[in-house]
Amino acid sequence: MKTVFVLCICFQLCLAIGFRSDSGEISNQEWIKEQLENITKKLEEVEKQNADVISNQEGMKVQLQTMTKKLEELEKQNADVISNQEEIKEQLYKSMKELEAITEYIIGMLVLSIAVMLIAIGLAVYNLWTTYRNSERRKSENLAKLNELKEDLENKKEYLENKKKNLGQQLKEVEINMKKNKDELLQVEGKITGEDTSDGKDELLRRKEHLLNYQWKLDDEKKACERQLLDTEKALEPIEIKLSKIRKGN
Repeated sequence: MKTVFVLCICFQLCLAIGFRSDSGEISNQEWIKEQLENITKKLEEVEKQNADVISNQEGMKVQLQTMTKKLEELEKQNADVISNQEEIKEQLYKSMKELEAITEYIIGMLVLSIAVMLIAIGLAVYNLWTTYRNSERRKSENLAKLNELKEDLENKKEYLENKKKNLGQQLKEVEINMKKNKDELLQVEGKITGEDTSDGKDELLRRKEHLLNYQWKLDDEKKACERQLLDTEKALEPIEIKLSKIRKGN
């Protein structure tokens, strides 16, 4: 570039010299000297510019090298990032597969647990229903037995009450007969001890003996009635207690 510039200056100088030779107004030497000084200054300016260009080129070269290094580093980092991304992608894929397997296992266990729980609830409900049904059946059976027992106890009570009533009436009749027999016996004894023996003493004695025997018989009947009446009352007491409990239970 410098050579081209010098050739251009020399060409201009030759033209100028030719022009000055033709004009003859100024000395050629002085003019050439002036032109050489100008050329020297221009050369110095060109050299200075060239130095600046070279300096700039060196700076740009250094910057370019720096940028190249940075680019290489970035490419290397990018390659590392891509490699890490691939590894991360692979690990993520494996993790997703493991997570899917774990999820399927958990879902399977959950479904199994729910199934077992439903079966357990079904069995519990069935057991409760069976227990309730058996309880109701036993309750019905017990109620039937209780009603049967109640009816039997009421029948026994009615029988014993009737028996008690009859024994009471029989006892009253025996007491009445005993009183009549005693009054008659007193009359007979009065006749025997009295002066009036028109009926015959032997007959009165036989009458007295008969009345005494009848009195003893009535006394035995009375004792038997009282004993049976007491036994009947004793038999009625537990029946009434049981019936009272049954009525309270109902």
